[in-house]
Amino acid sequence: MDKRAKTGEGLVPGRGRRRATADELDAIDLLRAQHRAIDLLFRAIQSAKGASRATSFRELADMLAVHATIEEWIFYPGVRTADTEALLAASTEQHLAMQRTLADMLDEDVSGEAFDAKLGLLREQVQHHAIEEEEAKLFPKVRAATDDDYRAAMAGAMIALMVELQQTGGRARASGRAAPRALAERTWMRSAPHRGASSHRGVAARRRLAPSRRARSAIEKAAK
Repeated sequence: MDKRAKTGEGLVPGRGRRRATADELDAIDLLRAQHRAIDLLFRAIQSAKGASRATSFRELADMLAVHATIEEWIFYPGVRTADTEALLAASTEQHLAMQRTLADMLDEDVSGEAFDAKLGLLREQVQHHAIEEEEAKLFPKVRAATDDDYRAAMAGAMIALMVELQQTGGRARASGRAAPRALAERTWMRSAPHRGASSHRGVAARRRLAPSRRARSAIEKAAK
């Protein structure tokens, strides 16, 4: 397994601190850590200017893309029950709303008023989704219905997919593609309906970037 997949290096906040191995990680704790990292990026964008602001926005776009993808492809299917079905449907719709807002922002000048207004809207959408819906409602249900081993296996599968997505984005940036489109549009943003992509193109993109055999195997073993 890739070292980053095994340790979570660079995937959760807390630089310089000891990071848990994949077996020690909990899927819910991993997602909560990403929520905190995303909030820190919003704060960084609000206080930054010029190139620093553009860099922080690129990081935010990438993190939102990766976060939503591991939720939709691994976490949501892995915790879907009659008790969570409605919450998961609502969460997926919230992802779509965030996609539309982020898609609009990709073409804005980061120093402009229009960008600031959309950044405020995006932050409200993300906070409602992450804190009020997932952390307050969904995660307690999941924790009560699953054991530590299952959540650890999901965390391992999610990290494996995160590494794949980040490697894909890194190769795209190395080839000279403009950021933040390199990762955000190549993954999550590819299916944003606001950008006019047809449904069959969205499905094709998801098939190309579907979880690897290793990621699928981890979650399947946990379900046994």
